[in-house]
Amino acid sequence: MSQQGHDSRTSVLVVEDEPTLRATIISFLREEGFAAQGASDGQAALTKIEQEPPDVVLLDMWLPRLNGWDLTKRMRERGLQSKLIVMTAAHSARTVAEQLGADAYVPKPFALLQLLRAVERCGDEASA
Repeated sequence: MSQQGHDSRTSVLVVEDEPTLRATIISFLREEGFAAQGASDGQAALTKIEQEPPDVVLLDMWLPRLNGWDLTKRMRERGLQSKLIVMTAAHSARTVAEQLGADAYVPKPFALLQLLRAVERCGDEASA
C-alpha cells in the first residue's frame, strides 16, 4: 500500500474498546496516510471529538462508559458533523447504521482493506 492519493490531513478517530484491534486499525490507517488516533470508550471519544472534531469517526457500538448510540446522539446534539462509520458484529449492521444516520458501516469481522475503502469514501466526502 502506498500513501499516494490520501490527504494526510484527513483525521480519523478509532473508537474501539478492544486494545489490540484499536492499535491495529490506527497503525494501518497511519501507514495509509491518515492522521489516526484512538479512544477506548465513548466518554473519552466524546471529549476528543469536542476538542478537535475528526473528519471521520470509526465507531464500535458496544463501548464502556458511553455506548455508540449515546455517543452518536451527543455528537449530533452538539452539532458535530464528523462522518460516522459504524463497526459492529450485529447481524443487522446496516439497520444499526441506518438508525444512527451513519455514513457507512463495516460488519465485524472485517478485512482491513474493507475498512480502508469506507474510510477513504467518507474522508473524500468530508474534504469535498
